[in-house]
Amino acid sequence: MPGTSIPRTHWGLVLLLAATATAAYLCRVNISVAGALVMQEYGLTQTQMGWVFSAFLLGYTLLMLPGGLLADSWGSKRTLALLAWGWVAVTILQAAVPSGPGAGSALAVVGLLAGLRFVMGALASPTYPAALEGVSRWTAPAARLVAELNALPGRAGWFTATYCERARFLRPENGARVDAIRDRIEALGLEPELEAIALTSLVEAADRVDSTTGVQMAYLKQWAPRAHKPLELRVPEMLPGAGSASELDARDAAARFEADLVYLDPPYNQHSYLGNYHVWESVVRWDRPEVYGVAMKRIDVRERGSAFNRRGAIGDALHGVLEQVRARWVLLSFNDEGYLALDAVRALLGGLGEVTEQSLEHPRYIGHRIGIYNPRGQKVGIPGKSRNREHLFLVRVEQPAAIDRAVAGAARGGVRPPGSSPGAPVPVTLASKVAAGSRLL
Repeated sequence: MPGTSIPRTHWGLVLLLAATATAAYLCRVNISVAGALVMQEYGLTQTQMGWVFSAFLLGYTLLMLPGGLLADSWGSKRTLALLAWGWVAVTILQAAVPSGPGAGSALAVVGLLAGLRFVMGALASPTYPAALEGVSRWTAPAARLVAELNALPGRAGWFTATYCERARFLRPENGARVDAIRDRIEALGLEPELEAIALTSLVEAADRVDSTTGVQMAYLKQWAPRAHKPLELRVPEMLPGAGSASELDARDAAARFEADLVYLDPPYNQHSYLGNYHVWESVVRWDRPEVYGVAMKRIDVRERGSAFNRRGAIGDALHGVLEQVRARWVLLSFNDEGYLALDAVRALLGGLGEVTEQSLEHPRYIGHRIGIYNPRGQKVGIPGKSRNREHLFLVRVEQPAAIDRAVAGAARGGVRPPGSSPGAPVPVTLASKVAAGSRLL
């Protein structure tokens, strides 16, 4: 389709579905190829063998509709995985049907084989509905929508005036495309899932042609080379099956959802995620907020504060989330410039279970790359260090009560809450002590 880029994951999905359909076809016809040998092995007549053949079609026909409903409910990935394991099990059982003198009557053998073929037919029946669900539910509509949006001419509006003229995050011609595309998405009244796909595609497209060093606290004085490229939407990478997104407080989200693994990537100093990526917030909300400063930040950056951005509150905020997490594994990302010491992070997480730690070095943003400027655009001050380290902690949680032991252990080890004096006693109450811990999303 012109103007549409197909992600690699979609081609992988097509190949997977083709392989699954091939396997289902082989499970259907293999008994026909082996029919003569089966009749000879079990002493069956052609009529009896016909019953065995027909059992597959009966199961296939009766379970087609329920199988399609299952695929719609579970998603293609889980449904096809269940079917594949079922095919393996029934194939093994078919080979295990006894023959010879101890096998019983021919009628008993026919009943066993026909029953297994019925189950095989039932397991094969959702194959094509599940494949259709996997391919067409969002992939095809998303491709058509992206092609339509890419064909829109630019029409400058609030976004262009705010972020391309008063500020310089994108070039005006690309800002006009953002205005036109976002207005069209709003006007279409899309299903929530398809709207989310369209917004993701737009944000990713704008990110590829912006003129920043990564975050939106500032923009480059000269246009970045990529900013001269035309804005082009692409169908974003999507996994088969259902998904969800929730705009919740981190503590509420931790209490609501249970998972095998929870990834926590909180802010670690005074810079909020909302302030760092305020342009994308405005693109998604499309509420045309009042803005302030050179970077044209949303006015609610000042109002929607987070405890994770305050030195004296980040510990309690972390504890509030950790005590609610229900997961077998916790993966925490933390920076060596955070308000809490890395030793405090290790002390807290070590009480939860076995901890594996990796660290990666990264160049710092903004201050070191472009220098420090006053409101008149004059370069002032001396940038700090050029690199920092991101630490990843993977914890295999032993039991919920481990957090209590972790906090107590941190206190006994002398890890103090931020702001406490060296001579002050370390508190042992659960709520206050995690100020010694670490930070989370």
